[in-house]
Amino acid sequence: MGFTVYKSSAGSGKTFTLVKEYLCMVLKQPSTFRNILAITFTNKAANELKDRVLSYLKELASDGNFGASSVKKFMLPILIEETKLDEDAIKERAGKTLSLILHNYSDFAIGTIDSFVHRIIKSFAYDLKLPLSFDVELDDDEHLNRAIDILINKIGIDEDLTEILINFTKLKTSEETDWQIEKDLLKFSKTLISEDGIKGIDKIKDLSNADFKEIASKTSKFIRDFKNQIIPLAQSAIDLINAKQIPDSAFYYGSKGIPTYLKKLTKQNNEDYKPNTYVRKTVDEDIWYGSKVDAGDIGLIESIKDEIRNFYQQIASILERDLERFHLYRIIHQQIYAVAVLNEIGKILEEQKQVNNIIHISEFNKKVAEIVFNEPVPFIYERLGERYKSFLIDEFQDTSVLQWQNFIPLIDNSLAEGNFNMIVGDGKQAIYRFRGGEVEQFAKLPKLYRAENLPLADEREQMLIRNFEQKPLDRNFRSKREIIEFNNSFFEIISKQLVADYQPIYDQVKQKFDIANTGGYVHVDLLDCGKGEAWIDANLLRIKEIVDELIEDHFSFREMTVLCRSNVEITMVANFLLKHGYPIITNESLVLKGSAEVNFIIAFLQYLINPSERIYKAAILKFLVEANSVTETLDEGLNLLNQSGPEQTASELKMDVFLEYLKSYSFEINPAYLLSLPIYDLTEELIRIFHLNEEVNPFVQFFLDALMKCNSKEHADIFDFLDWWERNQTKESVIIPDDLDAIQLLSIHKSKGLEFPVVIYPFANTNVKTTIKHSWIDLEDEYLPKLQSFYLPLTKKEAENTAYADVLLTETNKSLLDLINILYVAFTRPTERLYILSEKIGADTGNTPSVPKLIRYYLQQSGGFEEGELSYSYGQRLVKDLEMKESINNSIKLRSFISEDWRRKLLISANAPEIWDIQNPEKNKDWGNLMHLILSKIKFKEDAEIILAQFVESGIVKAADSMEVLELINKLMNHEIAGRFFANGLNVKNEAEIILADGHVLRPDRLVFEENKLSIIDYKTGKSEQKHEQQISSYAKHLSTMGYHNIHKYLIYINEDVQVVEVI
Repeated sequence: MGFTVYKSSAGSGKTFTLVKEYLCMVLKQPSTFRNILAITFTNKAANELKDRVLSYLKELASDGNFGASSVKKFMLPILIEETKLDEDAIKERAGKTLSLILHNYSDFAIGTIDSFVHRIIKSFAYDLKLPLSFDVELDDDEHLNRAIDILINKIGIDEDLTEILINFTKLKTSEETDWQIEKDLLKFSKTLISEDGIKGIDKIKDLSNADFKEIASKTSKFIRDFKNQIIPLAQSAIDLINAKQIPDSAFYYGSKGIPTYLKKLTKQNNEDYKPNTYVRKTVDEDIWYGSKVDAGDIGLIESIKDEIRNFYQQIASILERDLERFHLYRIIHQQIYAVAVLNEIGKILEEQKQVNNIIHISEFNKKVAEIVFNEPVPFIYERLGERYKSFLIDEFQDTSVLQWQNFIPLIDNSLAEGNFNMIVGDGKQAIYRFRGGEVEQFAKLPKLYRAENLPLADEREQMLIRNFEQKPLDRNFRSKREIIEFNNSFFEIISKQLVADYQPIYDQVKQKFDIANTGGYVHVDLLDCGKGEAWIDANLLRIKEIVDELIEDHFSFREMTVLCRSNVEITMVANFLLKHGYPIITNESLVLKGSAEVNFIIAFLQYLINPSERIYKAAILKFLVEANSVTETLDEGLNLLNQSGPEQTASELKMDVFLEYLKSYSFEINPAYLLSLPIYDLTEELIRIFHLNEEVNPFVQFFLDALMKCNSKEHADIFDFLDWWERNQTKESVIIPDDLDAIQLLSIHKSKGLEFPVVIYPFANTNVKTTIKHSWIDLEDEYLPKLQSFYLPLTKKEAENTAYADVLLTETNKSLLDLINILYVAFTRPTERLYILSEKIGADTGNTPSVPKLIRYYLQQSGGFEEGELSYSYGQRLVKDLEMKESINNSIKLRSFISEDWRRKLLISANAPEIWDIQNPEKNKDWGNLMHLILSKIKFKEDAEIILAQFVESGIVKAADSMEVLELINKLMNHEIAGRFFANGLNVKNEAEIILADGHVLRPDRLVFEENKLSIIDYKTGKSEQKHEQQISSYAKHLSTMGYHNIHKYLIYINEDVQVVEVI
């Protein structure tokens, strides 16, 4: 069928299958590789997929004896069966396909979904009213922090905004969150870069700060009026009871009865208005007193019960009419200033986008939707310059709704033409919902999910249904039999805890396996140790015991992996293992800010701009003392610096005192000179002055990479860089090789897609918590017509009593699925051993689902549970055979750290020539370079004006000269011979690279492919020379060896006039 959906499981050969389908298509017709788009979600995954395709093609085309090769052993028989080609034909076509890909590598369309939509946006930038030279912002925190800084700078200037921010701060203070408003704003504002957040904020973007204050006033009034209706009625009923001096205990159920309820309603701060079952029974069933009440009290109650019932019913009528709105307005009133702040940050982001010509990557899908929903598919392909006939989408369970909807028109067009399309995913490994992934749309395929606003949704859904074929990938090639059997049983049982809508995700959880692949082992510990520090200590000690057991059983450190839910847990495990002498690898241990040398450089940069700050001098001196670069101790050094003369205090040290001290150890520092340098050069100068380049230090080298990354994005000075470092110091780390013999510590999210011989999963006592803390809801409230959407907190306290309680229920159910999926990812990583460290719990521990409850439920349902038993094992713990394995280390160890002052190596001419001269182009070769650059961007005649506008906007071409340049380009486009090379619809490649056997690269200016004909065009300026003909003839010679025939060669001379010379 044309729309094949592979439902995979852990270790089931998902990537193998995707590569197989790709190879089946290209081996049938090698040139079609240009028409296949394979999409995945990370650059790492895309590169792995490319490498796998190329390596398989190379091996299939090889003459060598690869009898034991996995490609020849496993892939080749499948390709023979599915393509109906014999081995020789596959070999020939694999070689041809490989050659075509390598010679046309830019057409090898395997990449990320973001890179594809970026190409579409670039092609339609003019139509979308985007800057033609826009930049893409990838760093979420950087993007939002800039807007937050601008927002905070407005405090005290904009009165309404200042009031809103003060109220927002009061809200956060009452919630006992971080006192630093910037951090709170950053966390809170991330909704603005989510798909739902973008849609939600778009509906209120036109509201002013005054509008938000008006909404706050309206909700406050409604809340006040609501309470003012209830309180007098309840008080009147209480007055009746008090007047008769009837004790609360005389009423039905005493302290839980109707008097207590009425008293609660009289409180101004009351928020709970629902009567309990005893109160409702009192009124509805006319049960007003208990069996042991004396006759006197019974008579008194009987005398007033009708009046109390009347007050109660009036209250009930108000509650029925207004209670849901009361609870909603109470939430709105509490959160309105937070939403107002979000709205203001959204406006600033929009302004920054215009000022800085940037688009955040989160906007890509929305922008692409504007194109694919409104433009015919052939027109999109015409703009792209490529036409894709088949789409292969990986990791579909992590695809957002809008991402998938953007592909639907393209896939619909492909299916209409009878082409093959493929999706592969695993709903059980959907653990990125907090990033927008929506597993439900994968589970519901071929039906479309949330497609109400999708153009032609019904017709396109029917197209998917007609072409749909589902194939399971249900064999586990990764793990030992015992691990697979445990996971089959565990997840089949605990998935029954899911609501009916989500149970189908685990319908095919049972995996097949090689029954002879035995030797796996699963061990579950139920730690009986209490909470808090005792729980942490018990987990850490048990990890150490397990590591020691593994060493006894001949496992190396590199075969062991500890998976945790949080970085806090990882840090605790890392510190504990390091303390006990075990080697570890973790991102936390490799963060640059943990390096003494990096902290020294940062301290010195801070000192240069804050020379009177003692803390930076102390940090510098501390490093020098510990590095044995000075002879004093830290205390002695600080005392020396404090002896600075009677006219200054110790806290007012002059810069020269400190510099003289450094100079005494041959550290020559000239602050004025250093501060005149660009930040990168300044840092390298410090590295040389303090001899930090005498040994290879990966932390320092990666720090320079981080500095360069910041500088290339922001053209940073020392202040900008230090500000950037403050926000990003926890993110930058050393990248290490994979072959170190150390225990690896990872988060479960980062382990997805990986496998390890041994997995230890500690701290397995997590409760279900809502993954998504807030949800944007559509509002249609007659009293608040301006507020068309709102950011609703998804907590039981806030949402349960509103009309949006179903949103909370749905989120709670999805969050349980998230937890089970997290367990699935963790439990399916190991190949040989799995250790689970959970918590002993009793039978009655509340209703909130948790990992210990799921484990207990599994043990009970599987028949293995024994009360009081604290450990359960599956399989046998076997000692590994000692194998002599050659250690393969592909890493290159740097032996020197090269750092030179380029100013001493390079002489720069003080008299720069003019960049180009329109009047005298033959005198200036840079004119030729400019024309080459412009023409390299033009595919068709209609592109000329747009491309030239981009060059003007970027400053490469002066606006005053643009008309003369355009006139010359138009002469070329309208030339009798040259003009036909720019006609619409031609298959054109500009600046295509031809890689020769010796590694040299040729790059013709333009290749035009027509049926049975290839035209080579090379642009020249100045006079005709013999070497021009020799050059283009060389292009033709090498293209003919690649299988192209009927080649025509044209030299186009672009001076005051256009001259075309056909080379025979």
